[in-house]
Amino acid sequence: MKNKQAVILALVLVLLGGLFLVTKNRSKPPSSKTQQTALDLAHKNLRELTGEKEKSSFDGEIKKEQEVTLKFLMHDYSQVPKNAKSFQEIKESLKPLEGQASFKIKEIGETTQVSALNKARQGKKFYYLIFEFKGDPSIPQNGLVHPQFLQETGWDPAPQFVAIINGKDHYSKSLYARSLLKSKGYNPPLGSTPLNSSEWTTQAAVWIVEDKSQPTLALKYIAPDKSVHYLKVKE
Repeated sequence: MKNKQAVILALVLVLLGGLFLVTKNRSKPPSSKTQQTALDLAHKNLRELTGEKEKSSFDGEIKKEQEVTLKFLMHDYSQVPKNAKSFQEIKESLKPLEGQASFKIKEIGETTQVSALNKARQGKKFYYLIFEFKGDPSIPQNGLVHPQFLQETGWDPAPQFVAIINGKDHYSKSLYARSLLKSKGYNPPLGSTPLNSSEWTTQAAVWIVEDKSQPTLALKYIAPDKSVHYLKVKE
């Protein structure tokens, strides 16, 4: 994970360094429009790396009790240069790998509290999905391959259920997953779930939404060809 964080930091420094050079080499201070354009470009690059985009269509459906197995993109960070000179150099050093994961939805619902201590504020509610997960035992767990855990988001997100609200997807609040599972009578796993888990485990995805909201749920993943896919949850 430290190696991965170093890569992210290097990328941010490269992007901000480019903005600094633009500013330094101009005879006059850059306009706010020029600065905004550079920042928008940097933000766009980071969004594309994490597979973020507005959602307008789906690639299929996943129904309750239906087992779905998918292939997803992973990266080996072992060859990332310590002193990368550009984003392209970092990008070219990542070795793409392929992982596999299986999902099966058990329950979809909403509640005003997930435990005696975790209650939704006025005007809010918890929207949740309980599912079973099984990973790929061939995925290495050496800290240099990501994602490594089911709950991993950001630079290399693991396949996960998301809530789509106003065309944008949102990852679940993992803080509440364990409490919800216990309240439903399940035996929740301890800590994060490794993607090389070979046994089925019961998991939960939980979101805090507006009381009147009925978000669209989907299973989101990045395929080995780097394309982003969404399977709509069919209730």
